Amino acid sequence: MRSRSWSVLLLLAPLSAGCSPERKPCKIVFPDGFEGAAAIVWEVRTAPPLPTEGGMLLIEVPSSGIVETSSPLQDGTIKDELWWRKAGALAPIPEDKRADRTTGAHRSCGSVEEIVIGDKARLATMKSVLDARLDVICGGPGSPGPPEWTMPAVDPGVGIGRVHLGMTRADLEKLGLPIKDGPMLGVGSYRVVLEADHVVIVEISLASMVDGVRVGGELVPTGEKDVERIAKSLPGCGKVEATPDDKTITCADGTVRVKATGPQVVVTIGVTTKELGAKAGVK
Repeated sequence: MRSRSWSVLLLLAPLSAGCSPERKPCKIVFPDGFEGAAAIVWEVRTAPPLPTEGGMLLIEVPSSGIVETSSPLQDGTIKDELWWRKAGALAPIPEDKRADRTTGAHRSCGSVEEIVIGDKARLATMKSVLDARLDVICGGPGSPGPPEWTMPAVDPGVGIGRVHLGMTRADLEKLGLPIKDGPMLGVGSYRVVLEADHVVIVEISLASMVDGVRVGGELVPTGEKDVERIAKSLPGCGKVEATPDDKTITCADGTVRVKATGPQVVVTIGVTTKELGAKAGVK
């Protein structure tokens, strides 16, 4: 990634990635209060092109923080607007909240731009979380990275693989995975719970992940049955809770649960929001 400087203007920032003098400037809109690292993945053939609004290219950043578009990345310097969307209205993102902006290639993704909003002291952490998400999206055949990066990652506070907390039903449909309604919404191999049209729980069965998963940076094979071994690299794990039918361990302030159920030892891994995790507690 190569750095891009911010403008001294409050509402406008120069962007030499994505928006150039040859085409319209960009209007980048984040969810209300969004802080963290976001990414625009350009030139994705299966993704839609960017729409326009008021003579500008409109980039609506979802709560997951990642936008994929078939629109091309172009070089050049032009002024672009950065906003938070607050209750249907727009509020400018102050200059002191614009922590970093870089553009470059990420694994098999041809062109990626990262935009970090928030406290500059947390820049490295925010970019690390984003890079883990991009590793999942930008893996696969032709990726210069090792094959284990194609495995979905269990990411506390974020989600699992490409299914993230905070996604809407529309965001999930854009993933292109088959969706099946039920007590838990089926999204490909994932199961999710929506509240107020936003994902608050995402869960997988380990057996459905044919290549395994990454948990806390460790590779976990699909046949692993030991919940403590699965959770060993996660922060803040409690004691294993055992009943005659299952074993459960809860980690990361209650936001990640690993459970083994029944005589066949069916292992599930779930990630939930901090609010639900706080209600459940860690035992």
